[in-house]
Amino acid sequence: MRGISRLRLAFTGIGVVTVGVLWGSAAMVWLSLPDGSPTFLPADSLLPAIAISLAIFGGLGFGAAVLTERWENESLRNRSSN
Repeated sequence: MRGISRLRLAFTGIGVVTVGVLWGSAAMVWLSLPDGSPTFLPADSLLPAIAISLAIFGGLGFGAAVLTERWENESLRNRSSN
C-alpha cells in the first residue's frame, strides 16, 4: 500500500462505489418488475458483468487519480518557477 497514494485509492473507490450504485439501481428495477425478469438480469451472466464493470470503473477512477496527481505536480512546479 506504500506505493499507492490516498488520492488514487479515493478515486478508485469512487469508481467502485459508482458500479455499486448502478448495479444496485438495476437490481431495484429488476425486483420491482412482476416476478422479476430472466432476460434483464440473467443469473448466469451476472457475475462476469459485475466483475467487468468493477474493473472498468475502478480503472477509470485510478486513471483519473493519476491524471489529477500529474496536473497537481505540474501546477506546483509552475508556481515554484514563478
